[in-house]
Amino acid sequence: MNIFFLHPCHVISTNLYYDVHVNKITVELMQMLANCYTPELLKLAPRTLMGRVRSHSYLHHPMSKWVMDNPANHELALTYLNDLIIEREYRWPGKKPIFASVEFYEFCASTEPLNLTNPNNQEANNQEGNPDNQEGTPFPLCMPDRYKTDDPYKSYQQYYLRGKDYLAQYTFPDGTILTGEAALNHLRKNLYNID
Repeated sequence: MNIFFLHPCHVISTNLYYDVHVNKITVELMQMLANCYTPELLKLAPRTLMGRVRSHSYLHHPMSKWVMDNPANHELALTYLNDLIIEREYRWPGKKPIFASVEFYEFCASTEPLNLTNPNNQEANNQEGNPDNQEGTPFPLCMPDRYKTDDPYKSYQQYYLRGKDYLAQYTFPDGTILTGEAALNHLRKNLYNID
């Protein structure tokens, strides 16, 4: 359960996700976003792959708590979900989206989240030093301490390069697949060449 904040620009951040995370984080974002809605509202949301009403899950995970904290955090998580839907279509043209991801995105985008911890958190909306330059609160660093730095983006970059390196794989629309060291070099080049 995580959102990898690899760059201040959410589009660039999701472009840098390994293949497995394009799919995995899509599912996790739907789970975290579902927590922002009351059980009554979730009855109106698109059902899960198994045909079940969506429910709350992982409520005590730091990233779930962050998504649920205030409208701006919810909105950024929703933006990441949309970016990942687009990224999946880019990498695997013609492949169907993750089940109900588009429909659930549309539900979240058109339905007020009534289960937020601080729905009117004006303090969060004006917080000085917010690393994402969003109106929400700074995101948590959900990783082992050895990757944490004063820069939250560098922290997630180090975690991704060193803690998730065994998952490194990129698929391109032409069918080219980079794995192992070639995939890590692709990530390094794009992480460090970004302003």
